Amino acid sequence: MSQGQGILDFYNEIEVLDTAVRDGGRPVGFLLGAGCSASLVSGGVSLIPAIAGLTETVRASLVECESDLTVLDEMIKADGVRKPTIEDWLSRLRGMIPVMGKDGVRGLTAHAITDLERSVTRAIATTLDVELPLEAGGFGSLTRWIGSPKRQTPTEIFTLNYDLLMETSLERAQVPYFDGFVGSVRPYLDLRSIEDETLPPRWARLWKLHGSIDWVMDGKAVRRSATHDDTNHAMIHPSHLKYDESRKMPFLLMHDQFRRFMAGDNSTLITIGYSFGDTHINSAILEGLQKNPGFVVFALMYSEFATYEHFDPSLLASSNFRLISRDVGVIGGIQSSWDTSAEERYPIPIGSIGDFASLAALLDDQVRS
Repeated sequence: MSQGQGILDFYNEIEVLDTAVRDGGRPVGFLLGAGCSASLVSGGVSLIPAIAGLTETVRASLVECESDLTVLDEMIKADGVRKPTIEDWLSRLRGMIPVMGKDGVRGLTAHAITDLERSVTRAIATTLDVELPLEAGGFGSLTRWIGSPKRQTPTEIFTLNYDLLMETSLERAQVPYFDGFVGSVRPYLDLRSIEDETLPPRWARLWKLHGSIDWVMDGKAVRRSATHDDTNHAMIHPSHLKYDESRKMPFLLMHDQFRRFMAGDNSTLITIGYSFGDTHINSAILEGLQKNPGFVVFALMYSEFATYEHFDPSLLASSNFRLISRDVGVIGGIQSSWDTSAEERYPIPIGSIGDFASLAALLDDQVRS
């Protein structure tokens, strides 16, 4: 990536984005990261905390596991992680389960490892089981845009979040969607339905790439369920590691849908609330950009560009990758700052499109016009 000689007009880039998503015939997908859920505020506090806050909340709820969590933290820190999070905990625990034997691993007994994994998973699911406010923020705006009669192709939503905020927003607005599950009494994940491309265009597609708090294993079937117990706990996988072969299936299916979308003609992916910290998601996006010249990514970043440490240089250098952060844009591998004197042509402050509320304003404007 090289530094630009001049500066970029922020609103020119917003116009490119606006034109792409205004085209009702263009396949459009949204990749929603943790920042989207964290953007909802109640009483001045995020309804769902970001990863650091979620880690502290989960720890505080697991007082009985504190000694084992301390051992786990020290184990992870010894491998160079300064501040372990729930993602590090689950990655490490699930990596130990297949090899722990009867004696456990590195100071944790086999019982402690399995019990801690279940306790952390249950605590995450409990923390994220929240009600979407009536003022649904960016989720409400995205839902209204998806349900607009101007859309001639189905919108695809890929989310890394395992809460139920997007589902709640869609159902409140009576916007039909398909997430791979069929049935009403005990909905189950159905491979053949996922592979079927005959759904009406007005049906959105919702793919949960890291699982969900309402997914459970029921024998060999993956089902939706509002209740969990020690043998039937939520299938949430912030990490790529799977400790049970049968549990790989839903995650592979979801990622297959992600790759399928990126291979489509003129497909456009908008990332929001995502810091590009998942190397597997990043690799899939890079593969899509390299294999499909017609595929375009708009990476909408909330903060200054320098705060993001995980960008693959090959991703930034791709001609069809357009990054818009608070202070700079990276377009076709060229990094340039914003012209702060540019005339305001959208109701969006310069650099703020990475805020879910600002993207919401753009989508709302399209629905109204």
